[in-house]
Amino acid sequence: MEREHFFIVAAVVPWLFGGVMMFVPELMLSNSLAAGFQPSTVIVTQWVGFGVFSLGWINFLARSDQGSTALRAIMIGNILFHTLGLGFDTFHYALGFMTLSGLISGVVPHFLLAITFVYYLVRLKAEAA
Repeated sequence: MEREHFFIVAAVVPWLFGGVMMFVPELMLSNSLAAGFQPSTVIVTQWVGFGVFSLGWINFLARSDQGSTALRAIMIGNILFHTLGLGFDTFHYALGFMTLSGLISGVVPHFLLAITFVYYLVRLKAEAA
């Protein structure tokens, strides 16, 4: 897959997750949490949702960048975002706060996106050398 196409995928995924978090947070919470949730949890999920949704726009707008310093920063930021997401999802599942379906729906996209961003970052550095 070309990097530009990957960046479109890397935009669509957070658009979907962020959209659900902003507009139907109860759906994500009921799928992800092992226990019930408070109204304040819904509000915080919406706050996080607009950040996730915005990450999708950053990725989409960077899709045609040919290798600037800003592109490297966006890729490293995405690797950090998805690696931390993977870690916290796994940790919260181990503590019993997340359901298995919540773990899978978080870990799979985080893992695939993080690994693919690493791949394209390494390729970008090799192309620059």
